[in-house]
Amino acid sequence: LSDDFSKLSKNALVTYDMLEYVVNDKTLMPFMLDLLQEALFLSKWTASGDNTFLAPNFLPDSYDEISVKKDISGALKAVFSFDDTCLPAGIYHRLVCLSIAYSGSVVQSKKPQITDSWSKVWFGQSNFVYLEQNIPIKQIILYAHEQHAATSLVAVITMLKRITQLGMSLKLHFKIKLQVPPVETKDRSPTGEISESFESFEKAKSIKLRPWFNGDGCEDSSATLSRTASLIETDFRSFLAHLASEM
Repeated sequence: LSDDFSKLSKNALVTYDMLEYVVNDKTLMPFMLDLLQEALFLSKWTASGDNTFLAPNFLPDSYDEISVKKDISGALKAVFSFDDTCLPAGIYHRLVCLSIAYSGSVVQSKKPQITDSWSKVWFGQSNFVYLEQNIPIKQIILYAHEQHAATSLVAVITMLKRITQLGMSLKLHFKIKLQVPPVETKDRSPTGEISESFESFEKAKSIKLRPWFNGDGCEDSSATLSRTASLIETDFRSFLAHLASEM
């Protein structure tokens, strides 16, 4: 199992053989796998094509972040703030776990890039999101390109609500701020740089701020969120299947 332990320490990937070795009871394996995935401690890693699982709590904090950040140049931010409570380190890891599981259920999703503080996850062939956690200021930030902003926002909100409402004994609450798309003539600072402007989720919803709400070719995000609210308390597999059908 030396190769298996190496995968876990370097890439946070757990093989079925290693899990079986740890559980030490083949008859318990189906139950343990369901339990660990339901609790978001493991997620099926479809990128490897074999029976391997992601264990997000073992994620390394290393990757070529510079090259990945080039991919989000021009992306808009959705900031999830846990100012009124706290941001336990496990929230980000559970979000990564659920994002990977959802990614694996969407046809033609590409291999994700993940670390202990940021992740690039594909939701299909052309749509990816970049997730970043900042524990000192208690924030998780979603970066999404304009054409996929509405659907990405719905997916992440629905996942976070499931995590915070079902996965925590103390329910956590978060506030959302959405970046206003910059306008060259209005949003430049005195130095010539384009400044960032944000609206609260509630204000953005009321004015149908594009592209987060009522984007071109996209259904209003608020309508989709109303339907996905019923998914929060469904079982894990039903949650993924229904979320995929809504997106």
